[in-house]
Amino acid sequence: MAVSPAHAEVVLEALMVTHLALKGSGEKIKTITEEEQERELQRLVASVKFTERMAPALMAESIKQYVGFQKEPWLLAYIIALLQKNGMLLSANENSKYLFLSALNLVGCIANAQRVA
Repeated sequence: MAVSPAHAEVVLEALMVTHLALKGSGEKIKTITEEEQERELQRLVASVKFTERMAPALMAESIKQYVGFQKEPWLLAYIIALLQKNGMLLSANENSKYLFLSALNLVGCIANAQRVA
C-alpha cells in the first residue's frame, strides 16, 4: 500500500488496544462481518463528504455533532489522539488515508456491533 510501517503499526496498536479493552470489560460482541464493516465505512465516508465544502465554522459544528452522536466517544477520542500523536492526521501520503479510515472504521464497527447476551 506504500505506507510507512510505522503508520501501519499505529493502526495495529489501535486494534490491539481495542481488543484488550473489550476483553477486559467483559463485553461480548458478535463477529463483525465484512458487510457490517462496509456499511460503517460508507457511513464514515458520507460524513466526511458532507463536510467537504463547508465553511470552517459549519465544519466544526458538523464534527462536533458527529462526535456527540458516537456510541463510543472515548474510543473515538483515543483513536484520534493516537493518529495525531503519530503524525497520521497530517500525513501527505495519499495511501495513509486508507489506514486512517480503517482506524476510524474500527470505532464505528465496535460501537454498532451487536452484543452477545
